[in-house]
Parts: sequence; structure tokens; C-alpha cells
Amino acid sequence: MIDTQGTDKELVRKPMTSAANPNSASSLKSPPQGGIHPTAVVDSGAEVASDAWIGPMCYVGPKAVIGSGTRLVSHVAVLGRTTLGKNNIIWPQATLGADPQDLKFHGEDSELVVGDNNQIRECATLHKGTEV
Repeated sequence: MIDTQGTDKELVRKPMTSAANPNSASSLKSPPQGGIHPTAVVDSGAEVASDAWIGPMCYVGPKAVIGSGTRLVSHVAVLGRTTLGKNNIIWPQATLGADPQDLKFHGEDSELVVGDNNQIRECATLHKGTEV
């Protein structure tokens, strides 16, 4: 019960259907046609396949390549020179392609390459290589 201007009203929440929610479990098995969520930021230099899905609050940097059928569920950062192959699912809060945490790294233009058919789960961090 919620008190709204002195009147008690019951709060009713209806779950979104998989058609309305592209991140629901059932739609992850058969993802939408592809697209970029309005809250996502995709740099104009990024290469994104036409059937890739860039979800809410994702960031895709200028040197990123996102392959066919790949899904960034939400809140994913793809940085640096990063290539994602086909049919990957990247779950929320994952960061891909950031500079490595290695004292031997001195700003080289190294890269991260992720193949096809992978799932990178929540809060994972994959750094680019230390050397070119």
C-alpha cells in the first residue's frame, strides 16, 4: 500500500513480456533483430553489425568492433581496440578492452579479441594485451 495524497492505493507491477523486454531470459535465446538502445553511447568510429544489440546504458568506444548477433545486455563498457566476434552475450557491468594492469604496459596500441559464441558474465573485466 502506498499513501498518495492521503489516499491508500495498491501498487501493481506487471512483468514485461519478452517482446517488450529484450533482456528477458526467453528473448536472450532468440534476441531481437538488433539495434541500439536510446540510452547507449556508441562512438561514430565503432563498427557495429546491423543485427547486434547494444542495450541500455552501454558504452562502445571508437576502436570497437561488435560482431553479428552479439548482445551487450546493459551497462557494458567496450573500450580500446576491442573486437567481439559473432553471437556473444555480454552481461551487465562487464568492462572489455581497458588498459592492462601491468607495470610493463606503456601505452602500446594492443588489442583484445573475443571469439564467437561466448558469454561474459556480470562484472567481468577483460583487459587488452600488454604488448602489441
